[in-house]
Amino acid sequence: MDDQLIWLDDKNGIFSVKTAYNNYSRGIDPIIPFHSSKVWSRAWPHRVGSFYGNDLYRGNNSFELPNLCYLCGLTEETEDHLVLQCTSVLSIWNYFTNFVGGDSYMLYTFKEVIVVWKNSPLSAQGKQLWKRLSAAIPSGLWKACNVISFSRKTFKLHDVIRDIKIDAFNWSKGLDYFKGINTTNVIVG
Repeated sequence: MDDQLIWLDDKNGIFSVKTAYNNYSRGIDPIIPFHSSKVWSRAWPHRVGSFYGNDLYRGNNSFELPNLCYLCGLTEETEDHLVLQCTSVLSIWNYFTNFVGGDSYMLYTFKEVIVVWKNSPLSAQGKQLWKRLSAAIPSGLWKACNVISFSRKTFKLHDVIRDIKIDAFNWSKGLDYFKGINTTNVIVG
């Protein structure tokens, strides 16, 4: 039997990448389980979903970057190191997770951040922001590394935390929970 490309349409007759991943995930013997609801979310921009999707697609074969971490300068930069293990990054995770119980939210691989991130007992606004933090934190860390590597700026913890808060809020501000709330009222500290 020859190889062939099959891309099924959805119930509306539309061919989309999301539909292809959904169909692929439901296959009889899928090679890689794909968590499309965690990737293709309206809670964050598509570019962040693509970042997530690339990691899930690679599975356990996390890519290695051929240089030292721009944040700590101590070890080789991998996705897991950049997002979870770097000493500078741990300060950021601790800042956010201390609001909801700390250690119970510590994750050990980037894939866990994508798949296992759980909701917290927060207000309606807090839940919406918390949901987006699972994408805003890795995205903010990736952007911080790029700023350091390409602009030769230094790592400033409070600036990265502020930028993560701004991203999470900006991705939420179209929701009814945030009508009339200004960014400066949310991004404090």
